[in-house]
Amino acid sequence: MKIIEITTNYKSDAECFIALGNFDGVHLAHRKLLNNLVKSSKKSNSKSAILAFKNHTKNIINKSPQRLLTSNDQKYSKLEEIGINICYEIIFNEDLMKMSARDFIEELLYKNLNVRGIVVGFDYRFGHKASGDIHLLREICDELGISLVIIDEVIINENIVSSTLIRKLIEDGNVEDVKDYLGSDFKISGKIIHGKKLGTKMGIPTANIAIDTNYVIPKFGVYDTTIIIDGVEHKAATNVGKNPSVENSGLRIESHIIDFNEDIYDKKIELVLHKFVRDELKFDTVEDLFSQMSKDVELIRNNSIAKNI
Repeated sequence: MKIIEITTNYKSDAECFIALGNFDGVHLAHRKLLNNLVKSSKKSNSKSAILAFKNHTKNIINKSPQRLLTSNDQKYSKLEEIGINICYEIIFNEDLMKMSARDFIEELLYKNLNVRGIVVGFDYRFGHKASGDIHLLREICDELGISLVIIDEVIINENIVSSTLIRKLIEDGNVEDVKDYLGSDFKISGKIIHGKKLGTKMGIPTANIAIDTNYVIPKFGVYDTTIIIDGVEHKAATNVGKNPSVENSGLRIESHIIDFNEDIYDKKIELVLHKFVRDELKFDTVEDLFSQMSKDVELIRNNSIAKNI
């Protein structure tokens, strides 16, 4: 997949079919839409493309950071697997936010990006103050001779699949259910950083993870996880929270990697969350904390969903 950073003035000579949306998570409903895009573009001998906002649209619209299911790198990797040819990457700013619905389609997509086909979801909105809906989109596409495909909702377990639904599952600690809608477990990426080494002193060393994206934060507690280091998977017991028994600091993600003893500081890792084990608790003593951690580790060692590791 070719990633092209553009502004609203960028012009492309190659005709393409394009999918529109934030595609956070690239979940199963996104995949239905994107698979249709790839198929439609091949039929017309055009390139398949997406218009990806480098920053989530809600960061500008709501003036607050949107918690994410995937980093841009994770998202683009999934898009490439699906077979998307081009990713037009643009920064969503005030100027783009204020662009009228008609100008967005006619000027940016049709005239500049040479779009000849569009694939969107049933609830797609576009243009200034989200004034454009699928009815206006169909009207504009008919005028310009652009092919339009609107994908119906995907319903699983009586729920409409959406990024919002998946974020809520993670926030509530229901990470085991995420796979039904996302198509995979929830993964966060980051780097191993130095901590206070209290776990090492108590015989249960933990790896402190600095996340590299504004991910949705799982419910505080202990999780059955897999940590991927240099492409190798390892079982891990991971705590997400503020460590109230020690310092009650800001958000911390700490993993005890089971049966592992290597120097991994500054290593880039991925953490896969399989199952919520228990709530984060405040213990009276550090000894009580590590006694419970030992029980958590043994539980996950013997009962982890990642049994094949």
